[in-house]
Amino acid sequence: MSSPLPKQFFENAKCLGFCELVERVKYHDNMTSLFATHLRIDKVIIASVTFTISIEIIAIATWIPNNGEKWFKS
Repeated sequence: MSSPLPKQFFENAKCLGFCELVERVKYHDNMTSLFATHLRIDKVIIASVTFTISIEIIAIATWIPNNGEKWFKS
């Protein structure tokens, strides 16, 4: 069972609707562009929400195992 705190936090911050819309739409050209152009090392801030990015999160989201050769993209 997952904790209700993250959902409550997003409701209180008035961000839950934004996150639900992103989940429903799945892919949006302008949102993808906004995300990519605001990416700074390991985080993106969009609509006052900070999205943290890590190797572990990418592996979970893409179902690509985090093993093997490491590479870095500039």
